[in-house]
Amino acid sequence: MPEVAPSLADPRPVRIPTHAEYVDNRRDAREFGHDFALLPTLGAAAVVAVAAATAVVIAVLALEDAVRSSTTTDDWSSLAGPLLGIGTFVGVLVLAYRVIVGRMLDRELRAQRWAEAHGFAYETGGELHLPGLIFGIGDDPHVVERVRSLDGARSVEAGTYRYTTGSRKSRTIHEWTYVAVRLEAPLPHLVLDARANDLGGSNLPASLSRHQRLSLEGDFDRWFQLYAPSGYETDALYVFTPDLMALLIDQAGADDVELVDDWMIGYRKGPADLASPEFWERLRRLGVTVADGVAKRAARYRDDRVTGNLRPAEAILAGVAAPPARVATPGRRLRRRVSWRTWVVPVIAAVWIAIIAGRVFG
Repeated sequence: MPEVAPSLADPRPVRIPTHAEYVDNRRDAREFGHDFALLPTLGAAAVVAVAAATAVVIAVLALEDAVRSSTTTDDWSSLAGPLLGIGTFVGVLVLAYRVIVGRMLDRELRAQRWAEAHGFAYETGGELHLPGLIFGIGDDPHVVERVRSLDGARSVEAGTYRYTTGSRKSRTIHEWTYVAVRLEAPLPHLVLDARANDLGGSNLPASLSRHQRLSLEGDFDRWFQLYAPSGYETDALYVFTPDLMALLIDQAGADDVELVDDWMIGYRKGPADLASPEFWERLRRLGVTVADGVAKRAARYRDDRVTGNLRPAEAILAGVAAPPARVATPGRRLRRRVSWRTWVVPVIAAVWIAIIAGRVFG
């Protein structure tokens, strides 16, 4: 079975950057350019832009009033105040910009050091092609920053994923922290919706059909809601054994966990701080401890609905090479639930058209 990069389970000491290294990093960014993927979100930027525009308008109006007064009295000394105010405001804006960008670059350097200590590569920006409920929806989906494993047979990556929904005033930016681990073999599409991060309802970006809800043994239902494709209830219980569920509660009780194709993906709302020890501890829990338990089940699981889907032990007894594991089509994706809001507009439009047609032709 593939093993996770040993440096994630047993990381090397993190070398904190020196002041000289921070200065060199900022200079290199100015010389070679930077993609500024980690600048504040559009919402924060919009607030700053509105405040700046308001201040500029006020300053210009004050300057215009001073010019008129000076033209009338031939006393141009009254322009000193507005000009000094505008100059001070521009200076403050430039200083604030340099401070924000500088801190961003310093944080990136620390994140790079954390990644190096764990045997990972650090990247900013880029697309993300993963299956899963939070991916492939909204506008402008992209990775803000991420780390990817460099050594070890198991592929692990984690970071911040961002997309937007709505338009104009209703435009909303969504950010998720995700941890994705590649498994040895595919599993049915299973979702564990953690109750700890639900506020007045599920925080999942997609509504799943309630008929796919599966009750778990013991008090596990207090922690997670399990969704499994119809007909795959036994398969789900084969994967989520009591010991694995206990491990999930202990190590990832606040994370939604999704098994889709040959990936295990854990996620929660909000951006990741790749320069913090808490992020790497969470990555170790999901990417090593929980992933090991899921990977063991995936290595032995075979969908009996697929002809010739031999388990490794069965293939050894038969004296043949085990074919690549596959999951039957009904088990590959959970069914989505259509929200009642989806039908409101069409129904209202149909009723309105019927009323108008009745008046015209009645």
